[in-house]
Amino acid sequence: MNTQTNKPTPPVSAYMIAFIVILSLVSFACDFSLLQSTPTMNETDIARAVEETLQAEGGPTLASIETELVQATDTPLPPPTTLPPTLPAATDAPIAPNTDTPPPPTEKPASSSPTEITEWQPLYWVPLSSGCTEADSLCWKLNDDFKTVGGPNTAYLTSEQEVFIEESWTNPALVYWNKRDLKDQAMLSLIVDGQLSNVQVISTGLVQLWRAESFDLSKYKGKTIRIQFSCPVGMRRVNSWFIHNIQIIPDYKD
Repeated sequence: MNTQTNKPTPPVSAYMIAFIVILSLVSFACDFSLLQSTPTMNETDIARAVEETLQAEGGPTLASIETELVQATDTPLPPPTTLPPTLPAATDAPIAPNTDTPPPPTEKPASSSPTEITEWQPLYWVPLSSGCTEADSLCWKLNDDFKTVGGPNTAYLTSEQEVFIEESWTNPALVYWNKRDLKDQAMLSLIVDGQLSNVQVISTGLVQLWRAESFDLSKYKGKTIRIQFSCPVGMRRVNSWFIHNIQIIPDYKD
């Protein structure tokens, strides 16, 4: 009589659990394999799918959209509009008047120095560089060359300088040095604002040495003057006259 030894049978629940685990692993492996083997959609497939969708909905195609984009980029944009700057709002506040007092006009100070007359127009007068009252200075001599003068005539010595006699001058005077031997009367004249006026007769006689002569100019304040000396010359005339250092002095003291 044979005796058999039977192995213990595992419970049913253990077999079921093992089966489920194995089945899960196989299913996972299959899914993973399918995922790896399925190719992804490239750009062409995506564009085709979008095109089909647009056609199905009756919309524009991709080609027309691209054309519109190209045209839009080629069209120049309008120039930007520059807005004018905003001006500050006007205020009703009154403008304060300028209270700065302008300085009074400055007047040209009157000259108080003597003015020597050095520019002359001579007619029958000759200049001398020696025998004058001052060394190395110029004086004028009445021309005694009868051949040059000719017949009876008049010699004139007329200043070119114009001198304005200031109102502020206390005692303006014409002062000159001279010596003379006159057989005929001579004349001192002034050209006042362009008008010639005989103002003083130079009497006949002999003044052998240099002497200062003066003539008052107070009545000519505010006027411009020129000076003229005149004397007869020519044949049968024996007049002699030397004049030197002719000045206009603002404050002459005799």
